[in-house]
Amino acid sequence: MRKITKITAFCLAFVLFVLTFGAAFAAGERAQNIPVLRIHGDSDIYFIGDDGERHTLYDDGEYVSAIVKAALPYAFPALVTGNWEKWSEKAWEQLQPAYTHIKPDAEGNVPPESWSEDKIPAEEYAFRDTRGVDEAYELFPDMRISPMDEADYIRDVIERIKAVTGHDKIILIGQCLGNAYMLAYLEKYEAPRNYAGIESVLISTTSANGLDREDRLFSGNIEFELESTYRTMHKFGYPGALYDIADGVLIDLIYDTLDVVYRSHFGKKVTMAVVNDVYNKVKGPFISKILREHYGRCGGFVAQVLDHYEDYRDYVFPTDADKETYAVQLAKFDDYYYNVGSRQTEIIGALQDAGVHVSCLVEYGFQSKYPTAGTAALETTDGRVPVSRGSFGAVGRNIGDPFPEEYVAARAAEGTDGYISPDRMVDALPGLLPESTWYIKNADHRFDSAVMTLATAIVRTPDATVDKLEAQGFTRFMNYTGAAAPLTPLQAVEANDEAPIVPQSKTSIGAFFRWLRTFFRLIGALIRK
Repeated sequence: MRKITKITAFCLAFVLFVLTFGAAFAAGERAQNIPVLRIHGDSDIYFIGDDGERHTLYDDGEYVSAIVKAALPYAFPALVTGNWEKWSEKAWEQLQPAYTHIKPDAEGNVPPESWSEDKIPAEEYAFRDTRGVDEAYELFPDMRISPMDEADYIRDVIERIKAVTGHDKIILIGQCLGNAYMLAYLEKYEAPRNYAGIESVLISTTSANGLDREDRLFSGNIEFELESTYRTMHKFGYPGALYDIADGVLIDLIYDTLDVVYRSHFGKKVTMAVVNDVYNKVKGPFISKILREHYGRCGGFVAQVLDHYEDYRDYVFPTDADKETYAVQLAKFDDYYYNVGSRQTEIIGALQDAGVHVSCLVEYGFQSKYPTAGTAALETTDGRVPVSRGSFGAVGRNIGDPFPEEYVAARAAEGTDGYISPDRMVDALPGLLPESTWYIKNADHRFDSAVMTLATAIVRTPDATVDKLEAQGFTRFMNYTGAAAPLTPLQAVEANDEAPIVPQSKTSIGAFFRWLRTFFRLIGALIRK
């Protein structure tokens, strides 16, 4: 009897082993074969210009120099008088014509003579094999169109991919703002059937969870602060037209002026007060107006406004007449915001409840390119998306300010210090998906083949977690090296996040004399010209 029991137990164990192994093998095979669709966050816009030729939007960037040259003469008297109406008028005259061929109409429809990268007329309906890196199909939404409308196009592409590949499920990767369009598709077409057509979802480098720049710009809530402004000006420079003035000496004077302000406590307050005062004077007659003309009526941009959505509506569409004119388009934006944008964590939870695996990929190591104050003014970002937003809640430290020793020690005592990056710039534990979120340092909002390799490993591994991917050489925190092996596990010695950018002069007096020398150099250069 005992022998029979042992044999029975062995047989049961063997059957369980086979079933378990077989299920895992089948899951692996399924994940390897299911098609992957990567939804991009940017797309070129093509249009036929007045010359009858096809152009891409802003393909030469000359409009920036044109605005600077036309509006700059009006800036100096405006600074003296405090009246910025003439400047706003001239800037508007220069910028507004750039949108003639491509801006949406009052209902959010784009002109028939302009197309996004995916929708060039000759190829709009015929299925194309759009597979890119790592054999993922690629889709470029039209960022001018509301995500809820563009979800129809995404559905059509997915159905064509399923028909071509013979699969009834798909794996989705959202990139940057493509996540907004991916989530809109999921909510509009997959949620009603409990996500039956989705195998897994990767949310990567997402700006759909709100960006301080867009959120504040579109709602008229921008406030500039010196530290982030100083870093931005030094790192990203100025429009080329300014370099043409006095052989670049004007640029030197601007930098030296920033140095004086930076080293002067009183100067900081006064200068930033002036900057913010100027912004507040032009945001109505110029910025709000240009947003209403184009950017503020593009669904992709609006998808990044989360914290101040109601403010956005009142700022870009300030009158009852505006709201009536653009009522159809605003209804589309409301649909996205209230049913998708403000419900992203809820949608992720619904996906998980339906058995869909959700992962996240975040990049960091750079200051935001935009000098606005706010929760992420100096937080480590990928140059655009702060860690806290890209990860739905992880903690990203300010540039050059890693977690202190006592913070790490306290987490070590809890046994959770493994969630802190070796460079001490990220704490992954508070994020929404701490076990299935990967962080890449020094990848500046990029999604090249190296990043796609990690993304592919994530979506091709059933129920991917940090622990599961370690066997493939992918750890929770990776470093983008740009070398032959571009992704390597992040090391403590790579705690070289961007260092603070500070003036060359150590004191306010030294900074002032440096400014004075540059000022006289500028006068001499202008006289010679």
